[in-house]
Parts: sequence; structure tokens; C-alpha cells
Amino acid sequence: MKTHTANHNFFVFSLVVILIACSVEGISYGQNLNVGEPRTVRMIYFLPNDRPYRPKVVQQMKDMIRTVQTFFAEQMQAHGYGKKTFRFETNNKGEPKVHRVDGLHSDSYYLDDGRYWEELEQKFDMWGHNIYFIVWDNSTDRIASDTGGIGGGGKDNGSLTVPAGFDFGLVAHELAHAFGLGHDFRDGKYILSYGPGQNQLSACAAEFLAVHPYFNANAPIEKGIAPTIELMSPRTYPAGSKGVTIRLKISDPDGVHQVFLFGFGALIACRGLKGEKEAIVEFKYEGVNTNYGYIGISDSVSHAIGAHAVDKNADTSFIEFQLSEISQHHIHAFGGHTNAVHSLAFSPDGKKIASGGWDNVAKLWDVATQQNIATFERRSSVAFSPNGRILAMAGGNVINLWDVATQQNIATLLEHTSSNYSVVAFSPDGTMLASGTSDGIIKLWDVATQRDIFTFEAHKHMGESTNNSVISLAFSPDGTMLASGTYDRIIKLWDVATWENIASIREDGLAPYIYSLAFSPDGTVLASGKGNGRGNVKLWDVATKRNITSFYHILEIFSVAFSPDGRIIASGSRDGTVTLRNVTTGKTIVELPHTFDVWSVAFSPDGTTLASGTSDGTVNLWDVTSFLSQGSLDDRDKITISEIMFASNDSSLPQWIELHNRSDTQAVDLKDWTLEVQNRPTQDFHGNRNVNLTFKEKTIEPQETLLIISKRGRVSNHFRNKQVYDLSNQHPNLQDMVLSEEGFYLKLSNASGELIDEVGNLDGKRNTDDKPAWSLPRSLTEEGARVSMIRRHDGGLPRLGTEASAWISAINTKLATGTTTYYGHPDDIGAPGVKSGGALPVSLSHFRAERTDAGAVLKWTTESELDNAGFYIYRSETKNGTFKAINPTLIQGAGTTSERNTYTWTDTTAKLNTVYYYRIDDISHAGVRKQLATVRMRGYVSASGKLTTRWADLKTQ
Repeated sequence: MKTHTANHNFFVFSLVVILIACSVEGISYGQNLNVGEPRTVRMIYFLPNDRPYRPKVVQQMKDMIRTVQTFFAEQMQAHGYGKKTFRFETNNKGEPKVHRVDGLHSDSYYLDDGRYWEELEQKFDMWGHNIYFIVWDNSTDRIASDTGGIGGGGKDNGSLTVPAGFDFGLVAHELAHAFGLGHDFRDGKYILSYGPGQNQLSACAAEFLAVHPYFNANAPIEKGIAPTIELMSPRTYPAGSKGVTIRLKISDPDGVHQVFLFGFGALIACRGLKGEKEAIVEFKYEGVNTNYGYIGISDSVSHAIGAHAVDKNADTSFIEFQLSEISQHHIHAFGGHTNAVHSLAFSPDGKKIASGGWDNVAKLWDVATQQNIATFERRSSVAFSPNGRILAMAGGNVINLWDVATQQNIATLLEHTSSNYSVVAFSPDGTMLASGTSDGIIKLWDVATQRDIFTFEAHKHMGESTNNSVISLAFSPDGTMLASGTYDRIIKLWDVATWENIASIREDGLAPYIYSLAFSPDGTVLASGKGNGRGNVKLWDVATKRNITSFYHILEIFSVAFSPDGRIIASGSRDGTVTLRNVTTGKTIVELPHTFDVWSVAFSPDGTTLASGTSDGTVNLWDVTSFLSQGSLDDRDKITISEIMFASNDSSLPQWIELHNRSDTQAVDLKDWTLEVQNRPTQDFHGNRNVNLTFKEKTIEPQETLLIISKRGRVSNHFRNKQVYDLSNQHPNLQDMVLSEEGFYLKLSNASGELIDEVGNLDGKRNTDDKPAWSLPRSLTEEGARVSMIRRHDGGLPRLGTEASAWISAINTKLATGTTTYYGHPDDIGAPGVKSGGALPVSLSHFRAERTDAGAVLKWTTESELDNAGFYIYRSETKNGTFKAINPTLIQGAGTTSERNTYTWTDTTAKLNTVYYYRIDDISHAGVRKQLATVRMRGYVSASGKLTTRWADLKTQ
């Protein structure tokens, strides 16, 4: 009995201690987590189950909420509204209250897309009348790879999520978003900018908060009638305009308090209306300060504009529209859809075009007359068979195959009943149809028999996503691969013969949707269009699965398409533009303006017409030939400056510049082409500072090079006269030295004056004494031999020649081990006159795992490294299991070197008697990762340092 009493007393004592501790900590563990007054900021500390609880972070949350509350009070008073501020939840002692939520999963589970939210919704009324300040304590100390915090909300509720390493600027910034305020980059001091000294509320922000319910405790909770906003001015403007007047009609029965105007998501201006029930408001738009710099009206042919109105009761409304330059390239616009046209397909003969809209209607059009041939209800995604006889349309859980000639239904294919969206794609030979659904399933259909050939859960229940809808599909041109993309930023490549997953590519960022995928006509490149706020177009090398290049946009990319010849990539964006780029150079050819978001793009089979579908239900046709010179595009695709020898040994040896024609079939005539040279003047440079050269007759054959030499010199025996252009002979006024060894800029233009290529470390402006933006690569060996600088390529495409990353000294390539070609001296290291192989990547020759008393020791050796920032080690207990990074910080690499380097790293967390698979990845300074090798390490070996793996266990990839 005494024992029972003692235990009871101990239990009561322990409970009291726990309750006191919880009170001191200010942490809530109670079940009724939704108790609290409405319109209060409530704090949550979210902890993955493998992360240690950190009282210091909780205390920082309490201190920070007081600091931020005071900041808003002082700023509101400074703007004449008194010390208005928000309130936060407190415990019974009046101290800030923090709710601790222990996650059900490990840290890595939440890193991809913030899955913590679904667990919070089970405990809190996240959509009620409170704002939630969430600190997610994760290992990256970021919320996503490209953002430090997230915030959003409005009159009733909102949230902000920040990592444990938050500071004042981040919390105040994201809390302002949670109140409903947008970005304001007009001054770096504003809390809603990204400036270094964010310490002010703007007058616009203070005026908005003056009527906000969280700053007015007695404001009614019920929602009222929101203001109406009507655009009264045109959506288009003439080319060359310096500014546009935007006229808005605002009305509200409760009285309009304020109107905001935004451009590309950033505040342009605001206007207070002091309770007027109806008003006409005019804004002058000339440009906007954004996080990416100032965007003037002449900087883009289309501008994304938003208008935001607030009434006296803080009820708000918002409209978006595009201001677009009137384009001469537009052929015709035809409508009929009541919502966005998100799917477009030309028939193989180019005479018809099919459109599918979010209004669940598909339409068939005659391209020549722009007349509607047929309309199909409850269908939203379209695709023509390669022979043009069948039109596949998907919508809901049904796919229909229609005879194009008769408009009769051939077959009805049923998808899963759980599906509420489908995307379809024909195989290149037309025998198969692939379809993707909202439940992450891809089906393959036999077109002839209309039977389901194969069903696989491509993106379903794989622990990879919270939204696994398959929203993009594309077959490779040879039909051997299928690419699929989802809302959760995952791209997968499938082997059509075996239906094995060849590769999974996860995009960076916070849940950027893979809206569109397209293979290049030769099948070597895959383009993806993504977006979630900021968007981009990425080109992927299909063979290596590496990102070749990226084209960034301020707003989402909804659609991508290659031209039939593969030289142009078109992208449609939420910013109201279709951008056409040269695939080889990445340069923008033209921007086509729209007055609404562009959801779909498609080229006609002959490449002369581009179709675009917009959010207002319009299909637009554009004349590609009106702005595209076939010859000049060929030139830009073919010719690049590929290698340069700028060392001259005090002008005793010739300098040279190599041009390379990458075409397999077409020669290029350089007659009347120009090469402009700007040099950095130095004490040792005796050449001309600025030189303009016009080429006389000279032809570069397909897959050949031309060496532009400053003067004649010794040469290896493979050179032919037609491969050399002698400046001293053709332009005798030039001196021996053409290029300054400290800095230069070269601009190559064709006979029409169009820019073909530009390289170098100067700004390219004449009569400027600018300093080099970066140092030229090493030009001499320690023994004094000359070394050329070689252009780097990714996926066969040259890097941007005005960036340092585009060039490497030949001493850091295979050329350093043995030179077979030269122009100037036999000891020269370079590859003049031939297509050089470029620089070496990270070359791994050895990777071993050993068990020692200290843990698992990993050793690896590289024979060479290129732009290598370092290495990450990943570990798994099964060969095909999930590999997790185990080194907390990057293992430093050697940068760029042709020398052998050996590395050692010890895994002290490895358990005894456990089989492990270790994987090593390298990462470049640009952030590109590459998997190098995987090794298997067997269980415990007693002798310290004894080998636990054989060379046969090494699986180099």
C-alpha cells in the first residue's frame, strides 16, 4: 500500500513538474489546439521526428513575435494611424504561446514539398480566422531550394512558414504577406522588398493595414461584398510607346478604401479613395521595379498587370490582365472557348488544328479559313495521329478516338474512375496512345484494337509527391521512350519496350509544376516548361539526363514546343508572351505579345505558322516567316568561335581564332561577314585597340574549322590553305598582335549585320576603358609552352562565350598529355584546325569502401576534374532503395585540374553487421550534379583497415 501511495505521489509530482516545465517553455501539448480568440497570430514549432527539439528556437520565436509586433505598431504610428498592430496568442501568464507539433516522418520526407501542412490541418483550423506563424525546423534551414520563407493570406486567415534560422526581415516580410500585402521593390528599405535594410512600412502598406481586421480588434468577422474592378482602357498599345494610361472603374457599396496597381507581381503605385462608392482611377504605367531589376515598357512586348481594391471593411478583390504591344506578326485570332486553351495540335498536313480547353470543350478548326469544323463536349486534351486520320480527345475519365474526315466516334476508351483529368500522346508510328491521369497513372493503348496494353502507377504512391497528377506526356521521335511530368516537379523517362523507369528528374524549387514536355526532332534534347510564380524552360540532354541550359521567366511557363527543324524552342507564359529562342545560342529571336496568359503553343508541320492558346479561350495564329530569316538562323546555329590562342610570345608567334561550322550538311560563306575586336590596352600590347574586319571570300565546309591567324607560322602537316584566313595578307594594315593577353571582346556578325557569336571578358563597347569582367584562362605552361583557350559545350551546345565558365585552358584537358596539332610552334597545346573534344569532366578511377574501427572509410581517386565544387556521399541499405546524403557539408573538390587527386571521408554513423551501398555524386560550381559511382560494402570485418569490397563490386555509371 505504501508503494502504491509513493508511486501515486511520484506520478502527481512528475505531472506537476511537466506542467510547470511546459508553462515555462511556453509550449502547448494540449489536444484542444483550436482554442483562442479569432484574428490572432498563433505560433507553431514543427519538428520532424529525427530532429532534436531546440528550446533556443522556441525562445527566438517568442522574442521575434514581440519585436515584429512592435515594428508594425511604430510604423503605423509613423504614418499617422496610431499604434495599431496585430495581437498574438498568449498563455495564462500573458507570454507568447508556441504550439509544438511533432511530425510523423523524418526530415527528408518534408523537404521536397512541405508535407508538414497536411499534418497541421489535422490539428488546427488552418482556414479559420487566424494567422499561423510556422517555424519548420529542418536540416536545410530553408523552406525550398530557392526561397527562405513562404507567406500568404488576406482578411480572414493566412500563414507564414520560415526555417529555424529566421531573422527579423524574413518574419516581418512573410507576415506582411500573410496579412495580404504584395511585394514592393520601389525602395529597398521597405519590408516587402528584398533590400538589405528592410526597416520600413511603405505609406501604401500602412494605409492598407489601417482597415485590416487584424489591426482593428472590433472589426466584424463576417465577409462583406467585395469591390468590383473594371478595366476601362485598352489592353494593347502601339510599338514604341513610352507609357500607357491604365483606367480602372472601382465600385463598392461599403465605400472603396484603396486601390493598388501591380506589374509582374510587384507594386507600381497605390491610391486612397477615402470611402468613395464609385470612382474612376487612372495610373500611368511606364515600368516597374521587380526583384529582377527594372522592367520598362520597352523591355517586354507584354506586361502582366494586376489591380487590387480594398473597401472600408477590408474586403478585397483582384483582377489580372496583360498589356501587350500590337504585333505585325499576328495572322488571326479565333475564339469559342470560355476558358483557357491548354491543348493545341496541328494535323500532319497542317490544314487543321484541334484545341482543347479548361471549359471541357474540344474544337476542330480549318487553318486557312479559321472556321470551326466541329465541337466536342466534355473533352479537354487533344492529339492527332501521325497519319492525321484520328483525333484523340481526353476529358474526365474518358478518351475518344474520332475519325477526322467524318467526325464520327471510332472508339471510347475508359480511364480509371478516379481520374478527373487526362493528357494524351500518340507514338510516332501511330500504333500506340499514351494517356496520363490525375491519380498518377499512365496507360498505354493499342490504337488498332483499342485495348489497354499496359497500365502502371507511374507517379502514384511512390512516396514522391502530394500531387502526382500526370499533366504532360511526350514520346521520343524514335518511339523508344516516353517522358511524363507531374504537378510535383518530377519528370520520368520510360523505356517503351520494357516500361522500366530509365530516369527520374526532380526539378528544383517549391512545387514547380511540369506543365509541358517536348522532345527535339532528333531526340537528343528534352525540353520542360515549369512554373510556380517564377518559371523556366529547361533543356535536358537525353543521353546523360543532365540539364544543358535554362531560360528563366518572371512568371510561369505553361507550354513548350520545338520547331520541326529543331532549331527554335517556343514557350508560352503567364506573362502573356510567346518567346521564340535559338536552341543553339539561347538567344531570343522574338517575343509575341498576347493580352492574356498563354497556355499552349504548337508549330505547324512546315514550321511557317505558330499557334498559341490563351486563358480567355482564344486560338492565335502567327506568321513565323515574317520575322525569321532562314539564312541568318542557319548562320547562328552553325558558326561559333570555338578556340582562341591569344599568347604570342611578344608577337614572335601568331595568334589565332578558330571558327567552327557545326552543320553536318551545309557550308557557310563568310564573304562580307565582320569581326569586331575590342582590346584591353596594356603596356605590353602593341596591337590595335579596336579593330573591324570584313571578310573576303572564304567558305567553311560542314563540320570543318577555319583558323583566323594574325600572321604565318609553323604548322602541323594536316592543315590545308582553305582552312586558314591570314589577316596579315588580307588586311596588311594590322600589326602582328590582334588580341591583348589581358582582355578582349570579339563580336562576329553575318553579312546582314546580325549577331552570330560574341566572346570575351570585356563589355564590347568602343572607347571604354573597362576592366576585364573575369580573367582569361591560363595561356602558358610552367615550361613556357603556349596554351589555347577552348570553348566548353553542354549536350553539344556551346556555352555563353562572354562568361568565364564557357572557357578552359587546354592545359586542363586531354590535350595537355600530347599535342598532335598546332599553328605557331610544335610545343603549343591546343587543337587548331580540328573539332576539339573540349574539357574533361570529373573522371573517377577508383572508389572503395573499407570498414575500420573509426567507421566506414570511403576513398576515391579522380584523374581530372572540371569546375568541380565538391562531392556528396549517399547511403542506402539496399541497391535499389532510397539513397540519403550522409555528409552534412560539401566535401571540397579541386575545381578544374588535369592532375590526379585522392580523397578520404569516414562515415562514423555506419552500423556493424550491416550491408551498405554508397554512392558518390559530384556537384559543379553552377550546381549541376552528376552521379559518378556506387559501391557495395559488406558487413563487419574485424581487422581494422581490411578491404571489404573488390573492384568487381564497383559499379561505375
